[in-house]
Amino acid sequence: MKILIALLLIAHGLITAGFSMGCFKPGAPVPNPVWLRSWPTGMGQSWLLDRLGWSHSPVTILCGILFLASGAALIGAGLGVLEVALPAALVPVLALIGAGLCFLMLLLYLHPFYLIGITADVAIMGFALLVHWPSLLTPYLMVIESIQMML
Repeated sequence: MKILIALLLIAHGLITAGFSMGCFKPGAPVPNPVWLRSWPTGMGQSWLLDRLGWSHSPVTILCGILFLASGAALIGAGLGVLEVALPAALVPVLALIGAGLCFLMLLLYLHPFYLIGITADVAIMGFALLVHWPSLLTPYLMVIESIQMML
C-alpha cells in the first residue's frame, strides 16, 4: 500500500509539473472535443487570465512556476513515503503544500477534464489533515509556547 500511495503522489506531481509547459510557452489552447464545445475555455487556458487580458503576460510565467513548485512538492511527498531522499516526517507538509497549490492552480485553469486532479488534491489534503493534523501543528505550537514563555 505504501508503494501505491507513493506512486500515485509521484504520478500526480509529474502531471502537475507538466502543466507548466503551457505557461512557459503559451500558444493556442487545445481545442475541446465536439461534445464539450460549450465550455468557454480550451485545455491549458485560464478563464481568469484570459478575461483580464493577461494570458500572454509575466503572470503566466508565475503560474508555471507555481505548477512546478506544486509538482515538486507532490513528488517530494511520494519520495518521503518511500523514505527515499526525504524523511517521512515531511510527507504531510509536502503533500498539503503540493495538493493545495495544485488545487488553486487547477481552479485558475478550470476545465472539466481537470476534475480528476481536483478530486485527487482534495483527497490528498483531506488525508494529510485528518491523519497527520496533530503532527502538523506540533512545531507551531512549540514556537507559540516558547514565545509565550518569553513574555
